[in-house]
Amino acid sequence: MIRREQLLALFVVLVLVAPFLARPANAAPPVGFLVHISDIDVAGCGYDPDSPGVPIQVHVYAEAGFPGMIGIADRSCPWSSDPQWAGRGFWIQYRRPVSSTNQVGVALIGTASDVTWLPTTGVPRVNAYQRSSQTLLVGTPSYQVGISKRFGAAVVEYYNRRIDGTLNLIHSHVGAAFQTALFGGIGDEIPRDGRSYTCVGGTQEFWWNPTQAGALCPQYGGMFTPTPVWACETSIPGGCSATTLESTYGWVRFYVRWRNFVYPYDPTDVYPYRVYDDVYGSVTYTFAEDYLEAEWRLWRDGAAAGGNNPPPSRGGPNYQQLPILFGVQATELTYKRDGEISIVTRTSPSFASSTNFQIDADDGRWVSIRSVQYDPAADPVMAPNAHLTLASYMKAHAGVCRPRYFQFDLAAGTNSANPPQYAVVQSSVYFQPQFPFYTEARALLFPYLHSEVLPGRTTSLGALIDTPQSTGGFMPSWECNR
Repeated sequence: MIRREQLLALFVVLVLVAPFLARPANAAPPVGFLVHISDIDVAGCGYDPDSPGVPIQVHVYAEAGFPGMIGIADRSCPWSSDPQWAGRGFWIQYRRPVSSTNQVGVALIGTASDVTWLPTTGVPRVNAYQRSSQTLLVGTPSYQVGISKRFGAAVVEYYNRRIDGTLNLIHSHVGAAFQTALFGGIGDEIPRDGRSYTCVGGTQEFWWNPTQAGALCPQYGGMFTPTPVWACETSIPGGCSATTLESTYGWVRFYVRWRNFVYPYDPTDVYPYRVYDDVYGSVTYTFAEDYLEAEWRLWRDGAAAGGNNPPPSRGGPNYQQLPILFGVQATELTYKRDGEISIVTRTSPSFASSTNFQIDADDGRWVSIRSVQYDPAADPVMAPNAHLTLASYMKAHAGVCRPRYFQFDLAAGTNSANPPQYAVVQSSVYFQPQFPFYTEARALLFPYLHSEVLPGRTTSLGALIDTPQSTGGFMPSWECNR
């Protein structure tokens, strides 16, 4: 088994020495194939013929001289109907997004430590994120954040520089990231307008699901239909046009038009407007030395919908994600419920794939996500103790505080990235966004655990998040259900 420290070796060195790695006589090498190489991840299938029932490790290197990632080939393999590949798929996010997919290496590690490098020639490649020109990277001594101006100003990168400044703790996929999304009522459907449903497959109808980062359906030969920023304001000189800011404090406000997440694929590469695409908004990022603040302000375009709200079948009450965060390398979640600190891990006896509870005055407004090494072989983590803490607050909508829940999911399913360390944290607020009222929420990201004390403070972070701003904490006066 290749040890974790070997990930620090140069990619080019690994390529050169791999053919000479010794393996037992008569042992069959691992076999596999790639189906996709993008600027954030790779996907494919692989297994060891000598031990077909044992999932194998997959090592991925996306940048020369840069540490790689380890995943496990134990997911579904929808790209082949051959039963030998069943349950041997992998989908592995790079250590950080790259600006090009020219140099990617993927190695299958057999049960006898024999190595097969998968060929990359001819594998479809997509540079959807255009990182070098379309991502704003803002860094402080304690964290760095990547904001995609191509995909709705969603946060697609977050690095805890106190632990490992090379490891992105956010799942960068458009349908994941750190962003907001709205939903229509249960059973609400959007007519298909006679189109065939060729985006994701299946026969389901379209749901009203305006999403900050964009649509899942492809456009312009890419992977997704982006939600570009249409206006920008900032307190930072040059902040709207910058791609890199270091130790620069202030705010940048991006204006975005949300897109319905699932949309009919148009072979002409045109994203046609519909009246249910009537959500606009701004997201303001404030960069402080020890945390990132994100504040959303969303509104329905009543004029586009005939001056009125769409009928319930175009967006009735549902759980709105304000916000939602998809984290990777996440094996432990800590939160406060009913005044008590709770910890859930994938290995704990109380583990449930989903935790959901309504937020009231006795509950914390935060969750700490941490990378803990439980099983190096089946559950490898790249940076033990890498962590972040998310705090979230919600303002009343139309003058009413709506029911709000924290939902935490430690995903171990077939579609988890960097399997199986994949966590979803969302602040779910139950209501219907209405014209002409604003939907407003705020979130903070800290490169600290809830139990740590920020520089210059004397109280733990978790306590500060739950303390009103008027008495030195972070909680705004308008926070609901206090």
